[in-house]
Amino acid sequence: MQSTKLLPSACVQQIVRGSQKTQHGIQRIGLATREGEFVEGFYTDRRTSSPLPGGSNGNYLIVCCEGNGGYPEIGIPLVPLELGYSVLAWNHPGFGSSTGMPFPKQECNAMEAVLLFAIRHLKFKWNEIYLYGWSIGGYTASWAAMNYPSLGGLILDATFDDLDELARRTVPNCLYPLVLATVKQTLDLNNSAQLIAYNGPVRIIRRSDDEIISTSEPPTRASNRANVLLIKLLKHRFPNLMTVENEALLTHYLTLSAEEQVMQYKMYTRETVVASIDYTMLKT
Repeated sequence: MQSTKLLPSACVQQIVRGSQKTQHGIQRIGLATREGEFVEGFYTDRRTSSPLPGGSNGNYLIVCCEGNGGYPEIGIPLVPLELGYSVLAWNHPGFGSSTGMPFPKQECNAMEAVLLFAIRHLKFKWNEIYLYGWSIGGYTASWAAMNYPSLGGLILDATFDDLDELARRTVPNCLYPLVLATVKQTLDLNNSAQLIAYNGPVRIIRRSDDEIISTSEPPTRASNRANVLLIKLLKHRFPNLMTVENEALLTHYLTLSAEEQVMQYKMYTRETVVASIDYTMLKT
């Protein structure tokens, strides 16, 4: 029964690989980590190709880090590919043809091998390389940004701050201390700590109705852990700006719908203008 499920999946991947190779000039590569594990990767170098949508975008390399259960053949690389960027994507340890297990150390070693390939073989400069991490792929992306600070920038899409509160949601309260200790020992994916260690450009994309990284049931914008990731970054980079009052204002703003956010912004800016006018009148 299990083999009949795996066969269609394998066929689909082969079909997708073939179509992408034809459409985007994708090359399949094999890399070795410092532990000797095999990393399956895919890339397209568009620096010398004919003009594509996006103009000079091909001069920049987007390194894509997939989410849990994601595959580069059908995942986030499709976005930068359509925009004309050079792209380098890879399969997590244990996924696709990559060997090993998707534990933090092996994940980071795989990420290291991918970046060294980009620098030494493809000859991209550090500031020409941008990292794009989706969901749990934000761990390897933020780890790389922390360890290679000259990278051009970091994009975190649907990424959480750490696993602590997400683990609490999935187990009874009586078991949480045990689960938390296990997570800290074997799966300490502290994305926020790695993120604040990077001082380069960052873009955080939050999926407003995300069910995976929200801690409430049903999921809400208020419980989305991307909120916490953003606030921790802002508090680190702008400690004087992120007062208790401003943090509370931002936290509330992040719970609103897009329409409510526009109304809140207009209300706040109108109050600011009125206050400024009153202040000017007092001065005269």
